[in-house]
Amino acid sequence: MRSCGIDVGQQGAVALLADGKFSRLVDIPVDSSRELDSLALFHLLLEWEPDLVVFENIFRPNQTIRFAGEVQAVCKILQVESLMVAITSWKTAVLGRNTSDKKVSVDRCRELFPDADLIRPGCRVSNPDRAEALLLAYYGSELRGGGTRK
Repeated sequence: MRSCGIDVGQQGAVALLADGKFSRLVDIPVDSSRELDSLALFHLLLEWEPDLVVFENIFRPNQTIRFAGEVQAVCKILQVESLMVAITSWKTAVLGRNTSDKKVSVDRCRELFPDADLIRPGCRVSNPDRAEALLLAYYGSELRGGGTRK
């Protein structure tokens, strides 16, 4: 089972788990105007061949909603199952509670995937968007029975 998690937004990330184990983690592809590069995402997902793509259901009226819609469209074109999940649902399942504290996500991600590089190139601290992309992939993997619950 190959589960992909996408933290949508300009600073987002895309993660892949294969049979519940860490496989890949990259920043979400954006173009020069900081819009989602849908074609690059299409090629990334085509290469990774996920069975499931999980991303957040965003309720804020801004650019992030467009990103989520574009992610969903790319999945439809590739005929990949996608799951748009409420933030409260996945965070409660993976973190044990719904919290906006990004440090909790980073800590849980480090516990589950110690080999994952959560630090963006050129930065010094872990990026919570990278952590949450991995945790979304983990949520999908667990939901479909393709992971190993920790």
